[in-house]
Amino acid sequence: MSDIAASDTSKQKKQGRRHGRGWWRAPVRVWAAGVAIVAGVIAPPSALASPTTAQSQPVAYVSNVVGGSSNQDQVLMVDAGADKPIAAAYPVGSDSDPNGVAVSRDGTRVCTADRLANSMSRILPASGDVASVKVGNNPVDVAISPDGNRAYVTNNLDNNMSVVDIGSDSPSVVETIHVGGRPQSVAISPDGSRAYVANWLDGTLAVVDTTSNTLVTAIDLQQGPYMPQGVAISPDGKLVYVTNLNGTLSVIDTANNSVKFTPTIAGGADLVDIAVSRDGTRAYIANFAWGDITTVDLTRSPPSVITSVEVGSEPTGVAVTPDGSHVYAVSGGLNQPSTLSVIDTSTSKVEPIHGFATALDVAIGPKPG
Repeated sequence: MSDIAASDTSKQKKQGRRHGRGWWRAPVRVWAAGVAIVAGVIAPPSALASPTTAQSQPVAYVSNVVGGSSNQDQVLMVDAGADKPIAAAYPVGSDSDPNGVAVSRDGTRVCTADRLANSMSRILPASGDVASVKVGNNPVDVAISPDGNRAYVTNNLDNNMSVVDIGSDSPSVVETIHVGGRPQSVAISPDGSRAYVANWLDGTLAVVDTTSNTLVTAIDLQQGPYMPQGVAISPDGKLVYVTNLNGTLSVIDTANNSVKFTPTIAGGADLVDIAVSRDGTRAYIANFAWGDITTVDLTRSPPSVITSVEVGSEPTGVAVTPDGSHVYAVSGGLNQPSTLSVIDTSTSKVEPIHGFATALDVAIGPKPG
C-alpha cells in the first residue's frame, strides 16, 4: 500500500472547542454540492448516486447532526465515485446527536451511537429500515462484532458498555458491562473474542471478554487521566493502538495486556481517532488541533510518523478503504459546515465532499446489494 505523500501546505494551529466523541459542536444547516439538508431529508431525488457505479466500490457512512427539534439527525451514505456522492439519508431522530458510527463486515448493518437520545440506531441499508434501542447515558461510540450480530456501545456518563443484539428483527440490549471512567471509543478484535475500550477519565484501556461479557482487566496507559480517545486493532489482533490527547500513541501487546510502546506523534496534539490499514502497515490518525490526518508507519519499532495531510478544521473521524487506496476523514470547525475529505494515499490528492451539517464520524463498508 502506498504512503500518503508529504503535504506542502504549512500547518496553522487551530483553536476551538473539542467536539470529538463525547463532545458537542453546534450544528449548522447547509446547502452544498447541489444537495439540500433540510429537516433531515436530502433533496432533490436527483441527488441520488448513479446506479451505474460499480457494486464493488465501497461506500462511507457519516454520522450527521442537523440539529433542532423539527429536524432529523441522520446517517448519510456516501459513494465517492458517483457524480452525486451523497447516495442516501437514514434518519435517526430529532436532536439525537449521532456520534460514533460502525458498519458490519458484509455491509448489511450500520449502527450509530445517538448521544442525546441515549440510544443506538441500527440501520439496514438495503431496505432503509431504521430501528433504535435505549442504551445507557451519553453513548458516544459503537463497534460491531465480526459476525455482524452484536453491537457494543460505550455509555460515557454511566461508565459502562451496552451489548446489543442487532441480528434479530428488533435490536435489544442483552448485557451491560462496567468498563471504567468515561469510556470513549471501542474496537472489537478480529476474532470477536475481545472488546477494547478507551477510558478517558481513568487513562486506561479496558479489555472485555465478549463470550462471558466480563471485564478482564484495565490497562494503565501511563499517560495520566483525560487522555485516551481512539482505538484500533491490528489485523492479526496482536496489537491495539490508542490515541491520546497529549499527542502520543499507546501500543498494547494483547498477549500480555501491557504497553509495548508509547511514541510521540510528531506535530500531533489532540489525537482523537485512528484507523489501521487492512495489511497492518499503516495507521491514519485524526489530529484535531492541527487539522490534518497523520500517517504512521506501523512496521517500525516503535511506530513513527511518515507525513501529514491537511483536511480542514478539527477532524474527528477517519477510516481507510479495504484496499488502502483512500482515506476518508470528517472535519469542520465550530459552527461551520463539515466536509468529508477523500485522500488518495498514492498522490496525497484531497477531494472534498460537501453537503453535511455537523459530521462527527465515518465508517467504510461494502455497498448494499
